[in-house]
Amino acid sequence: VIFRGIFACDMSKGNLSIYIDDVICSNVSREGDGFSCNISEGSGRDKIIRISQISSDNITLPFTFSYAEPVIYEVTRGSTEGSIITITGDNFGPSTNNNITVTVDKKTCTFPSITTAHKTITCMAPEGVGSGGYSVSVLVSGLSSVNSSSFSYFEPRVINATRAYTTGSFITVTGFNFGDNKDNITVYLNNGNIVCDNVTIIVPHHMISCFAPPGKGENISVKVEVAGQVNLDFQNNTVFSYIEIPDECAKNNGGCDSRRPCKTLVISSSQLSDLQQQVMCGDCIPGFYLVDDSCLSKCGDGECTAELNECNL
Repeated sequence: VIFRGIFACDMSKGNLSIYIDDVICSNVSREGDGFSCNISEGSGRDKIIRISQISSDNITLPFTFSYAEPVIYEVTRGSTEGSIITITGDNFGPSTNNNITVTVDKKTCTFPSITTAHKTITCMAPEGVGSGGYSVSVLVSGLSSVNSSSFSYFEPRVINATRAYTTGSFITVTGFNFGDNKDNITVYLNNGNIVCDNVTIIVPHHMISCFAPPGKGENISVKVEVAGQVNLDFQNNTVFSYIEIPDECAKNNGGCDSRRPCKTLVISSSQLSDLQQQVMCGDCIPGFYLVDDSCLSKCGDGECTAELNECNL
């Protein structure tokens, strides 16, 4: 730090000490018409400067000292359900600094922490979807970043899809980064040539269902578009197939028509999880369906059966 125009202090009259917010600035030396010294690491603004000399009273300067503002260079992407992101830049302060605020699209990025002194910050980004345009800003000890950086969420990723009947039926698509708003989601089959409509979110960000129209074929690609982003491998992601309706199901009083599973639901309690349950409906196609507590309570440690109207499917 260099202080210019300080003429009242004469180093020949005794040792000169400079304090910034009561922290000594070391290695004081004459610098032209002022003095220079080395300030310790820190962050913040408007810090009081005090000069002390053995032969004179302490002097508080009529101006203050501030560290340089934060600068953002890069921001990593995050998942749609919210995840830890890393912000790379400069002037974030020492790792012990807890006076940090990070915002993503004007929403708080929670639990900010300086993971590399002055250089990197991590925080938990909020939920969202989209490929860019989300502004990231940093506030460190009252100093706002001189620039903002653009943040993007990951594109959707498809892991699996259940089969559909050749007459058309609902299918379930599992994966990542689907978001939590069905209005942002479009599902396509066969390299985008067929729309799988009536999209419903079963488990936010991870599981959706849609109605596959009548068709035939195996190893058909599934393309999921979320807020303009698509799964990048959709042309090679051939996880969907059509199957014929089994005769046993077709005879079950119409229970396996194109829009609903069979009438009798068989649940294995060993497969239960908080949000989803894999079920086999007689000889019909397996799928994922939500079940409520009144249905789960009937299962015990083994298998149970329940009428569909007794379960919230």
